[in-house]
Amino acid sequence: MTATTLPAKRKRAQVSYLDDGDAELDEMLGVDVATVPADDDDSDVDMSFGSHKTAHAIKKRKAVSRAVKKAKEPAKPKKNEKPFPFTLLPAELRDHIYELALTDENGLILVSKTKKYRRTVGPGAIVDRENRGWFYSRRRARHRALIQSQSQDSQKAPARAVLLPALLAVNKQIHAEGVNYLYQQPIVVEDTYALHGFLAAIGSNRARVTDLTIKGWGDSRGARKMMNFCSFTLLADCTNLKKLFLDCAIGWRRHPEGLARQLYRDGVYFFQAYGAANGSKGAAVDILELNDENHGKVERWGAAAASSSEAQKEAEKDEHKEKCRAELKKLLGCR
Repeated sequence: MTATTLPAKRKRAQVSYLDDGDAELDEMLGVDVATVPADDDDSDVDMSFGSHKTAHAIKKRKAVSRAVKKAKEPAKPKKNEKPFPFTLLPAELRDHIYELALTDENGLILVSKTKKYRRTVGPGAIVDRENRGWFYSRRRARHRALIQSQSQDSQKAPARAVLLPALLAVNKQIHAEGVNYLYQQPIVVEDTYALHGFLAAIGSNRARVTDLTIKGWGDSRGARKMMNFCSFTLLADCTNLKKLFLDCAIGWRRHPEGLARQLYRDGVYFFQAYGAANGSKGAAVDILELNDENHGKVERWGAAAASSSEAQKEAEKDEHKEKCRAELKKLLGCR
């Protein structure tokens, strides 16, 4: 039986279906387009199938192939290079590094933001009624405050520290040692809308929060007002709070009983959960602080302000605070 001889396979040039002129793809793959000569004249290109093999096209395809291969390869450590033994440092030095990397001396200031179509929070300047006009939106006012902080006239403003929370993702030991530095520093949120985004994002770390300040209270009849109840419902997991400061006006100035009932309606689940975790129904009232704007004598609309001394005004504020606290504890079932 005679052996049959198969005809030799025809060699064909490798076909690339990438666009040779796609500078955006080259940039994404790490190819420097400036170093690759452009093919300005297409008259010498053989347009038959599989024969797209001009010198420039072949050189460019090889560069792309090398870039892809290099991107897939893991980075090789240099010779005699060892990772820094961070966990072998003394505990005092590690704590100092955590404090520098995870805390801000001015507190962690958070505002509402949108990232990749998701509602979230991030560091930023809080714009309240003291530094914005009635005819400016909050976003425009933020931009104006940022420009002013970068101008030469406001060099005295302290620079915001750049935090490095990615340090906590190195390993379990570093996370266990440093996570409290991030969440137990003073945290200031723009309003209850930002508070909801912050608490929803941190999940099980809510119990680590100890110092919280809220700079804005939702009003009107829209989603902003509804966020008061939603955010305080998530706040029920923050059972280790040492301070809760509502540094804002809660609606129009009202009588102490009405103010207490508003707080109870919006924060009932937080007050109950905090009281159950700390052994007293009124425990949350003891850590709650309100802006002085919420206290004082209630005047009728259009009535002239009473001409009273500063001492009398302070006494009226103290009386208003005590009545509000007493009414709130009464609503919570305290004896």
